[in-house]
Amino acid sequence: GELAHLAGVAVSNSSDAVRMLYDLWGRHLAPQPAFLIDVPAILEGETNRAVFRQAMLGFKAELEKFTGKPVDATALR
Repeated sequence: GELAHLAGVAVSNSSDAVRMLYDLWGRHLAPQPAFLIDVPAILEGETNRAVFRQAMLGFKAELEKFTGKPVDATALR
């Protein structure tokens, strides 16, 4: 289809519409992975930064599992 060139999609769980996109992607484009990243709406405060950090570390782990390669922080710059 028109999205066959994509290896997958990553979306933040920021609204009901985005969550629905994630659900639909999994239902109709199953061969291509979809990653849902749960991040706080506001990054201020120690707790929210800790939640964001955990979300990013979880996403990093999922990417490493998907690609079979480590994600190096310096390569992302």
